[in-house]
Amino acid sequence: MFFYYILSAYLIPSLYIYFRVNYLLIPKGRKWLFTLVYLIWVAAFPVIELLLHDEAGKLIIPVLKLGLYTMPFMLYLFILILAFDLFLLFNLIFKWLPPGFLRSIIFRKYGLICCLLLPSLVVIFGILSFNYIQISTYNIEIEKRSSRMRDLKIAFVSDFHIGDLTSISFVERFIDKMKDIQPDIILFGGDMLEGDRDEIRTSKIQILFRQLDASYGIYGVFGNHEHHGSASSNTFYDLAGIKVLQDDFILIDSSFYIAGRKDSRNRTRLTVKDLTENMSENYPILLIDHRPTDIHAVSQSPVDIQLAGHTHHGQLLPFNLITRHIYDLSWGYRKIADTHFFVTSGIQLWGPPVRTIGKSEIMVIQINFN
Repeated sequence: MFFYYILSAYLIPSLYIYFRVNYLLIPKGRKWLFTLVYLIWVAAFPVIELLLHDEAGKLIIPVLKLGLYTMPFMLYLFILILAFDLFLLFNLIFKWLPPGFLRSIIFRKYGLICCLLLPSLVVIFGILSFNYIQISTYNIEIEKRSSRMRDLKIAFVSDFHIGDLTSISFVERFIDKMKDIQPDIILFGGDMLEGDRDEIRTSKIQILFRQLDASYGIYGVFGNHEHHGSASSNTFYDLAGIKVLQDDFILIDSSFYIAGRKDSRNRTRLTVKDLTENMSENYPILLIDHRPTDIHAVSQSPVDIQLAGHTHHGQLLPFNLITRHIYDLSWGYRKIADTHFFVTSGIQLWGPPVRTIGKSEIMVIQINFN
């Protein structure tokens, strides 16, 4: 059902683009050719999305991957055409363009070049941004209470979305970055896996993940994508060396708690009050929740730090405006009452491998206990 919502949001602007480009830029003798090419181009994204979830389609994945860039290209072409139409609206008043200019060969030639070039440049930027791993570092202080620790370095990662298109070289670069960070503890915020995935590739990634090391262990939660498909997510986490916490907690070195919640769509999920009621108030509490929900409830609980992902910070500009409306914190850091909240934009993405907002990040949180 979610795919059909995306499809509707994709096709409606595509119709607008077709009629405006056809009217403004395409000469009469070329309209049939434009229509044919445009239909093939627009159909690429939905067809490819369907094939990627089909066994036969997986045999031609390198070819299919190219078509994933169609959707972000169309998004920025739509924004470009919309902006130009607004310009034309103001032009009726201010007469910036001389009469007859829109029908000239020069306008059609350079207008078509702009329609192809500008969205392509934005998509290329998004591809580079998607593949460049950045480290976001934060320093905070929390009350020590009975903890024996003076400081703690956390590496927090979410939304790997490991699937058929996941690059092994990207995972290797991620592992190298984590080795350079040398965290005391590694936490994963869910959506590590896609439901439809190549198990051979996944097995290779499991082996790579076994290279991760942290003195206080590696922990994580499930997101919403782990529940898609029939393949077992527990097996991946176990073989990758990640301890999954689902409405569960563990006391680390008699110094602090790590707690993990089930995804908010799970009807059996505990409230944060029920989850924390059996924890001693003598130790700091670090909570992992896949989505940045229940922020105000968590801020009124004993939780000192909540870590979340899921939002991707919209992934494609201007969708971050939507995630900022849905979530109190779409990306970054905020302190509410005595609780520190962190939301990562994710290390990878779902859907098109293009990121024009946010960053492919590892969050490093340096805690000083006072």
